[in-house]
Amino acid sequence: MPRRTASIATIVALLCICLTPAVGVAITNSSRAHTHWLRHRKNRRAHRRHSANRRKHATRLANSTRRRAREYWHHTSSPQTVSTTTSSSSTHSTTSAHSSTSTRTTTATTITRLNTTSTTTSTRTEVPASNPVVSEGLGWEGFGGGVWPGAGWRPFASSSPFNIGTAGASVDPQSEQIVNRVLQWGLPGQGVFGVSETSEDWMHPVYFSTPNDPVYTLQATEPWGSNSINGMKIHIPSTARPAGGSDGHMAVITPEGWEYDFWRVSSKPTGGGTMTFAWGGRLPVTGSGVGGGATAANFGLTAGIIRPQELEAGQIDHALFIVLKCTSATGEFGFGERTAAAGNANSSYVAPATQGGARCSSGEAGAPPMGAWFKLALSDEEIEALNVPAWRKAIFRALADYGGFVGDTGGPGFALQYESGSSYTSLGLPDPWVTFAKKHGLPQSGGHYLLNLSEGINWQQDLRVLTPPAA
Repeated sequence: MPRRTASIATIVALLCICLTPAVGVAITNSSRAHTHWLRHRKNRRAHRRHSANRRKHATRLANSTRRRAREYWHHTSSPQTVSTTTSSSSTHSTTSAHSSTSTRTTTATTITRLNTTSTTTSTRTEVPASNPVVSEGLGWEGFGGGVWPGAGWRPFASSSPFNIGTAGASVDPQSEQIVNRVLQWGLPGQGVFGVSETSEDWMHPVYFSTPNDPVYTLQATEPWGSNSINGMKIHIPSTARPAGGSDGHMAVITPEGWEYDFWRVSSKPTGGGTMTFAWGGRLPVTGSGVGGGATAANFGLTAGIIRPQELEAGQIDHALFIVLKCTSATGEFGFGERTAAAGNANSSYVAPATQGGARCSSGEAGAPPMGAWFKLALSDEEIEALNVPAWRKAIFRALADYGGFVGDTGGPGFALQYESGSSYTSLGLPDPWVTFAKKHGLPQSGGHYLLNLSEGINWQQDLRVLTPPAA
C-alpha cells in the first residue's frame, strides 16, 4: 500500500506540473477577453453619449435658428458725420461711397446678429422659405433679403438738411402769406395705404441689394442730355418693383453705400439685363440727401419718407418730405431763390432743392418755391398733451423738431411722402402699412386705409415757413 500511494502522489504531482502552463494561459486569455469587453462597453457608452450630444446640439441649433428667424434685432443707433458729399451729376465710378465721398465717424455697437457690428437699428422680418431670392444680411449695414432698418435708423449725415433740426432756425418774413396760400388748397392730405402694386401707389419703394442679386445695366431714356449713371452695372433684387403709379419711383441701396434713384422705371428683366427708366441718379447714403435725380427737388427717394417701423414705434428722427399742388415761379421769396432758365417751365427753388417743379398759375400768388422748409410751432410737451393717437404725435413731433421740405409737386394740395409697401410685398410679405392700419383701426374708403393728419391741431395757427437752412 505505501508503494501504491507514492505512485498516485507522484502521478498527481506530475499532472499538476504539466497542467499549470495551460491553466495559466487559460486564465490569462480569460483576463484579456474581460478587459477587451470592458473597453468595448466603455467605447459604446461614449459613442452613445456623443450621439446624444450631437442630437441635442442639432435640436438647439434648429430651435435657435427658428427663434432668430422670428425675433427682432434691436440696438442703439449713433449719428454719422460726413465731411463732404458728392451729387449724382459729378460721380461716375461704381466704387464705394465711403472712399470717394466722405470720412465717416461711428461708434460700433455689437448687436444680436452673429459676428456683426453696426451703428444702426434693424428689424428682421421672416421671409417665406419658398422665396429663392433671399440673401440675408449681406447688403448695406447688414440690410437686404428680409432685413430692414428699424425705427431708430435714418439715412444721410448728421449735417444733412434732413437731420439738422429746426432749433435756432428763423421764421420767414412771408410765412403767414405762404401758409394761407398752401392751406387754401386744403388741410394736409390723408396718407392712403393698401395700394401696393396698384396704379394708385405714388410712394417710394426702397430696396437694399446684396452681392448675390442679379446685375443690371442702367439706361435712362429721356433725351435730356447725358445721365451720370448710364451704363453703370449694379446689383438689384430680382423681385424689386417700382411703385405702380405713373411716377414709377424706385430706390436701390447697394452694399457699397450708394443710393440709386429711378423715375418711371419702364423695363426690368427678370434675372438681370438692362433696366430702363426715364431719369435717375445716385447719391451716397452718408451724404446730404440731395442729388438723386428722381424727384422734382432732386432729393433722394429715401429723404424724408415716413417708414412703417418709425410710425409703429412713434419715433421719426428726421425732416419730412412734403408734396404740394404746385410751387412758385415769381422769384419773390428771396434767400438765394433761383428761377428756372428761359424756356424751362419749372418753378423756382431754394436750398436744399437744386431744381424746381410744377409752377403755380398766376392766380395762385403766395405759393412757396421748391425746397421751402415748413415746421409746426409746437413744443414736444404741447404735442404730448394732445388728445390724438401716438402715431399722429410722432408725425407732429417730426414736423416740429425737424420740419419738412417741399420735394415734389402733384395732388390736390399738401401731403407727406411714405415708403411704399411694395418694398415688402415684392418679397411675398404682408404690406406693413395694412398691418399698421388694421392694428390702429384706421378708417377705410374704397378698399384703402386712410391716415388722417388734419385733426388735432390748428394748422392755420401752428404752421410756419422757415428761412432755408443754407441762408
